[in-house]
This record gives sequence, structure tokens and C-alpha cells, in this order.
Amino acid sequence: MNIRIMRSTGIKSIICILLSIIMAAALFACGDTADPPEPGGPPPAVVPTDPADPVDPGEDKDKPVEPGDPAPADMGPAEDILGDLTEALGNMDVEMPMALPPTPVGSDMSEFILGLSESDYDKYVDSAAHSTAAIGTFAHQIIIINAKDNASAQEIKRLVSGSGGYDAQKWVCVWPERCIAVDAGVHVLLVAARNPVVDAALDIFKDMMSGFNIGEVVTFFEHEGGGEEGGAGAFPGGGLLLP
Repeated sequence: MNIRIMRSTGIKSIICILLSIIMAAALFACGDTADPPEPGGPPPAVVPTDPADPVDPGEDKDKPVEPGDPAPADMGPAEDILGDLTEALGNMDVEMPMALPPTPVGSDMSEFILGLSESDYDKYVDSAAHSTAAIGTFAHQIIIINAKDNASAQEIKRLVSGSGGYDAQKWVCVWPERCIAVDAGVHVLLVAARNPVVDAALDIFKDMMSGFNIGEVVTFFEHEGGGEEGGAGAFPGGGLLLP
């Protein structure tokens, strides 16, 4: 009897030992992890979660543009640029009689509004917008043209300011005191208005485009005796258009 009890106890002890070994091995296998990097070694590579938008550790998208930083390719759609410009003009003591909000210009109206043929518009223009007096007895118009590239912007300025380009005498019985065109990067400003409006719009445009190389300001039309309030005629937009 005692022998049987001893044998039974010995077998149970062996089984308990074996179970303990199996459990210890299982715990060791579950807790096994990759070896940590050695001190001073390179950090583990970070795989971007979206392959379409790789992570660039040196890129800071929220970093503000500092003076001297490269300028962006453009300042946005022509309508938005013109909106900012006319809003700044509205905050100044500059009279813009019955000026309408910025309106996009397509190729179908480019010859009348911009002084560019449809073929030139399609070739050189990316977008364009104008702000014009609501009635034709006020000679007032401000235009922003976004060109397809810098060379196109210079060509647009040449075309609108040259013979057969922008028509400074398209208003009813009046003309502007001055018409100017200037390029900055891919952007072109064209102003036909009274001298105070032309000067103020040009200053604002230069401030807005301070990060770009601003080209020569071309004055391609001036009213004789311009510079006085209302020009030589009875209309605030300019002088009487006489033959």
C-alpha cells in the first residue's frame, strides 16, 4: 500500500514539474520582442502611413514665410488677388465711382476688356478678372491677369500696352487720366483710371507682390492735362472724349 502511494506521489510530482516547464516556455515565447537598437545606433525608420503623402521630417508646412524666402509660384486666382487689391483700395481715401466687384474674364470677352485676342488669351492667360465702373460714363477699370508663366506675363504686358492692345477710349464720352501695365512673376496688373486710383493700386500691387521680381511699369496712355480732379471734363472718370 505504501509503495503504491509513493509511486502515485512521484508521478504527480513529475507531471507538475513538466507542466511548470511548459508554462514557463510559453510565457518566454509570448514575451519575446525584437532586440532594442544599440546605443548610438541609427533610429528605426519611420514608414509613412499614406504613400501618396510621404513624411518629410525636414518639412514644416506651417512655417511662416520669412523675408528673403523664395516666393511662391503664384498668389492664387486672379479674382482673389483683385479682391484683395480692391478691398485695400476701399480702405483708402481713393474715389472709385460705382466700381463693381471683381468678375472673371474669359476668352470671349478678352479683346474688349483686356485688349487680348482670343488666341492670345488661350496661349498666355491662366485666369483674369476685372473691376469696372457700373456705367460707361466713368472711365475706371482695374484688371489682374495670371499668366501661364513669367515669360507669358511679360508678353501679355507688351500686348496690352502696345498698339492695338487695350482700348483706353472705349468709355462713353470720357477717358481715363492714365493707363498702366506692370508684371510681377506670373501676374499682370492693368489699371485705367484717375491718377490717384492708378497710383494707389500700383502701390498696393507692389506690396502684395514684394516676393516677386517686379517688372517695368509701362504707362501707355495719358490724358492731356491729366492729374487734376475729374480730368478736363465734367465726369469724375476723366475728360470729355472729343474728336
